[in-house]
Amino acid sequence: DKNRIVGGQGVKEGQWPWQVRLGGYFCGGSIITKNAPGENAYDYVLTAAHCCANSESIEVWVGDWKMSTWSPNEFSVQGTVFMHPEYNSWTMENDLCMLRVPNLSEINADAFEPVCLPSERPKHGRKCYTAGWGTLQSGGSQPDQLNDVGVWYMDNEWCRTQNYAPGDITDDM
Repeated sequence: DKNRIVGGQGVKEGQWPWQVRLGGYFCGGSIITKNAPGENAYDYVLTAAHCCANSESIEVWVGDWKMSTWSPNEFSVQGTVFMHPEYNSWTMENDLCMLRVPNLSEINADAFEPVCLPSERPKHGRKCYTAGWGTLQSGGSQPDQLNDVGVWYMDNEWCRTQNYAPGDITDDM
């Protein structure tokens, strides 16, 4: 189930300043650019292609933390969808989508920061974190507050040694 943050816990407001909520409530994304106010440039959000399927544009909520409460820094913009050209909804290969949004700093530069990206791929077995508004347990209800959870990064080589059919794990995942 792709709509879960199983085992997650609530976070403090502003703890994930690059986290955005997309359209409905189950998908999120990460702001990957931050232009200065006055720059005639777009900002970009990275999300999963399965969140963008069959859409040309998606509403992007910046600064959201609790869905039931309006935060002073919260605002929304429309994002133009750019799907990975080789996305495969059956295998989930290339499950990447870029959203082009207006210069977010022109609206509120204090509401967000770009995601802090690692300089290299994580090592196998390292704990990484994800955040969102997905359910905290299988079959559970959707939380009102943004949550995060630590997950273990497993590389493709290790995954191929598990109980998957040949070809189930590819380099495009």
